[in-house]
Amino acid sequence: MHFITALHWYEERVASTSTFGYFADHDDAHGAVARNSGDMHEMLYNYLVIEDIPEGIFPMPRSECWFEWDDDQALWQSCKAPEFSKNIINWSL
Repeated sequence: MHFITALHWYEERVASTSTFGYFADHDDAHGAVARNSGDMHEMLYNYLVIEDIPEGIFPMPRSECWFEWDDDQALWQSCKAPEFSKNIINWSL
């Protein structure tokens, strides 16, 4: 499953997170991000991550895709994983 989680990076820490949902299909998850379905920005979150997490106990994500909010274009832009995210997995769980 492809879980979509938003993060608010503020003053050198993750101040809040919200998992908005999940999709079985990779393209459906990316489409939801591209459309900002349900306003995942919420005037608060500045990063999004899509994690492909299999079922199980303490599952390891198969992949993750990061996005950063672009205020000028009012959309999520693909980006590299931010430094603060290194060594952290399963944001949605």
